[in-house]
Amino acid sequence: MDVAWITQDFPAIAQAEIETLAGKSAKQNGDLVFVEASLKGLEKRLAFTKATYTLLFSCTKKGMQKAFEAHDWKITKDFRVTTSRSPLPAPLLGHFIKTKSGKQVNLHTPTNHVMVFGRDKIHVCQLHGENDSQFEERRGRNRPAKHPTTMHPKLARAMVNLTGIKKGTFVDPMCGSGGLLLEAALLGFTCEGVDIDSRLLAKAQQNLQYFGVSSKLTKADSTKLNKKLSHVALDLPYGRGTTRKDLEKTYQAMISMLGRNLKGKAAIMYPHWADVPALVKKAGLSVCYELEAYSHRLLTRKIVIAKR
Repeated sequence: MDVAWITQDFPAIAQAEIETLAGKSAKQNGDLVFVEASLKGLEKRLAFTKATYTLLFSCTKKGMQKAFEAHDWKITKDFRVTTSRSPLPAPLLGHFIKTKSGKQVNLHTPTNHVMVFGRDKIHVCQLHGENDSQFEERRGRNRPAKHPTTMHPKLARAMVNLTGIKKGTFVDPMCGSGGLLLEAALLGFTCEGVDIDSRLLAKAQQNLQYFGVSSKLTKADSTKLNKKLSHVALDLPYGRGTTRKDLEKTYQAMISMLGRNLKGKAAIMYPHWADVPALVKKAGLSVCYELEAYSHRLLTRKIVIAKR
């Protein structure tokens, strides 16, 4: 079993992207997500995961010392112990491991990194890797071509992950200034962005070039697209200058387009007042997840994952 140590921004989204990429259902307990699948390497991709581990064993607080002394520690060279809320300190736990394994502690560049989580129920894990994605560097205020409704890069990365893409082309049919395309391109995927506004396409081009990636960009009315789409993510508009009635027409047209063309999964972000899941079902698609991402007191963004 593997374990993901998640951030507490949007824990339901964190679990959903883990399940989507691991291909297995997961169980969440506080800031840990447990899944019967390998998460090794996914920490570099997941948006709301701090690190991934393999679970070595679990025990009670009372049985910690006995469990540490009984475990067959497969330490290859040296090790380090780190704790989160552990009732016993890391130096003492390191002493137990050193005594059993005969290996030395290395606090700076360890070959093996043991992580201990929990207060009453203890989970002892070995590190796969840590998430070193520089999301803050890609926030809207740090891009050369700015846009007032830019999605946070973490959310954009999660949206890409929720499409389940592992190969093939990622498409954003309402790409705006390119936030979703940027995250998909940084993961190494072929990307295609469509927008009806040439000014926004120019901004997307500028932002993508600034971060050293590229995407095909097309000016078109995406509601009229007629091509098969496997991995789609989009942020439906909710601008102040547009009436709710007009927005609802746009949403219906866009979801109808997906109903005609989608052969894989689509991650769709929309404002809380819209019933996009109903539109998804009406278009003949299934709903995998319904998620929320609170923005501010006047707006909660919702996410629906649709599939053929």
